[in-house]
Amino acid sequence: MYHFERNIFRIINITLDTALVILSFEATKLIRKVIVSTGILEVFDISPVVAPIEVTIIILLMAVLYPALLYLNRFYPTSRIKKFRDKAMLISICIFELIFITILISFMFHISFNRTLIVLSGPILFLFAIAKEHMISNLAISRQRIGRYKPAMVIGNENTIGLISRKIQDDNLPIAIKKVFYIMQIPYKEGSEIRSRACLNTDTIIDSLNEESVELAIIAGFDGCEDFVREILIVCEEKNIEVWLESPFQISKSSKTSFGHLSDMPMIVFSSMGGYSSQMLTKIFFDYLVAILLLPVLCIAYVVIGIVIKINSPGSIIVKEEVVGLLERPFISYKFRTTSEYVIEKGEPGLFPFGRFMEKYDLDLLPETLNILKGKMSLIGPYPLYREDAALVKGTNKRFFSMKPGIICPSHLAPAVRTPDINQAIEDDIRYVDDWSLFLDMAIILNLILKKGKKA
Repeated sequence: MYHFERNIFRIINITLDTALVILSFEATKLIRKVIVSTGILEVFDISPVVAPIEVTIIILLMAVLYPALLYLNRFYPTSRIKKFRDKAMLISICIFELIFITILISFMFHISFNRTLIVLSGPILFLFAIAKEHMISNLAISRQRIGRYKPAMVIGNENTIGLISRKIQDDNLPIAIKKVFYIMQIPYKEGSEIRSRACLNTDTIIDSLNEESVELAIIAGFDGCEDFVREILIVCEEKNIEVWLESPFQISKSSKTSFGHLSDMPMIVFSSMGGYSSQMLTKIFFDYLVAILLLPVLCIAYVVIGIVIKINSPGSIIVKEEVVGLLERPFISYKFRTTSEYVIEKGEPGLFPFGRFMEKYDLDLLPETLNILKGKMSLIGPYPLYREDAALVKGTNKRFFSMKPGIICPSHLAPAVRTPDINQAIEDDIRYVDDWSLFLDMAIILNLILKKGKKA
């Protein structure tokens, strides 16, 4: 029964979210119309006349993408038991992705449309979505008040059962513990030593479920009785009981956990890498899109800059250096030469005039776009380290190499080659890897634009 209700709830939720996209778009147009008609603001419509079919395409695209992004971010299966602030954060991320992807697609397929309406519809969609979730939360609370909690059984040792009970109460989760089954430690003698073995009466659990079923099974602290737990998992699957199984391993906060299959064998996957989430796929898509769109302009820039470098300082145009990238794999970095190849008075090569100009506006980094197309770098990413600097990264800090290095370095919100303190840069970029999101990338780009604007 619970499995059926969960699917119905998911369908209703997806339908509502689809409707909210359409509603928010229509509300945005209405608000804009009221503002223009009342003269509160003078708005100039610089977009060409848009055919109704193109408007319909944009709206339908957003209506399909938004619930799809929520689904990819695992919003729907557990939406009833998430904290409200977690749901709000996930909704805001998906709306940002929605606007970003829709605008990109409209550019790619030359769909003429007032794209400011898409941007403005984002905050309105967020307000509608939050209101919807607030109503659902209130509905869940009202169901709890009349006893409509999710009935659950908890299996574990005495300590873990007490911990789970406190967490359910402290976080006000809609879960009611109906059955408790303790994993016992039975002492036995082996030679001269007294040992203990874990024991779980699975027959008692099965009989109890046959008499009165539950919707959720929470299993924790089962070390030493994996065979008993495996049997319980099979019973729960047959009875459509959702199971939450405590991880038997203590993992760091930065490690990402997911599930996969090795052939037909189920596996728990622990990784410091972001994996192919919808956000990461958007980042990869954006990297390639920017590189491809800029390629015709860059080809002209390469020729012009190359000629000016030759005039200012005879010698090579491109500097090639080996650096360490994703998963500590070496690759060749390309930059325009900014220093003289000849020794000056102090015994070291110095910046020639145009080289100083290139470093000020980061034009020397333009050839790195080739590494984006080759899949070696990203537009934004950790500092690309030389081999001797990569040796400084040890232990769990190796997750520094779990993302592609970037042309723009997050450690100082500036291009990677400008970092004076390598240890501080590594520390800052590890935080970037741990906290990465599309919002963070956009913030870095915005801060860099503002910084460069002040320098200019």
